[in-house]
Amino acid sequence: MLSLDAPIVALVWHVAFARSYGVAVVHVTAALLGLTVWVIYVADRLLDAARGEVTMRHAFHGRHRRSFLVAMSVALVVAVVLTLQVERRLLMFGAMMLCLSLAYGWLVHRRVFRVPKEALCGAVFSVGVLAPLFVVPLPWVSMVLFGTVCAANCVVISFAEGEIPEKYGKWIGVGLLVLVGLGVFAGGVIHLVMVGSSIGLLGLHYAQLPREVKRVLADVVLLTPVLAWSWL
Repeated sequence: MLSLDAPIVALVWHVAFARSYGVAVVHVTAALLGLTVWVIYVADRLLDAARGEVTMRHAFHGRHRRSFLVAMSVALVVAVVLTLQVERRLLMFGAMMLCLSLAYGWLVHRRVFRVPKEALCGAVFSVGVLAPLFVVPLPWVSMVLFGTVCAANCVVISFAEGEIPEKYGKWIGVGLLVLVGLGVFAGGVIHLVMVGSSIGLLGLHYAQLPREVKRVLADVVLLTPVLAWSWL
């Protein structure tokens, strides 16, 4: 309920990608990532609540709007202080991510035209988690595949909460099976870890569980890197 699931998932995958590609995790960068993801996540929920979304998590954010706004302000101040300690290329990347996040918010919440929120969320999340490691050359396959897994997570949650019509249920299942196949085809430990998350989402999609339980478990299955630390 405190919206910590998204930053935890982001940090777990950030470290997993770093281990997989043999680069160091910069603590300041990781801290900025966690704070940024949390602020964006909470802002998104508050905007949804203001627009009348009625899921349990939206209602919670709506009831505690003032407390979340204060916490967001504190998080932003801490983030600004941390940016004074980072190198120039990370500042440039942060500016790019700010533009992407603002574009995401405008496209999703202004609703000028219909935009697949899940796909946008997955894409922005993937870039934000992997790109600041500055792996050379940039692992596009990992970024695209991870973004797709994150988008699938959002789709499974949206379907469970009734935001996606029932008639699309079987196509979601087919899409998850295709995602499993793509991960296996890509090979490599980090992609097989994504396969594990995809299989978890597939099972969860068909499981007969309360929607709030599915909501929590959908994020839990994204923590599969924890099970593969010794192989990464």
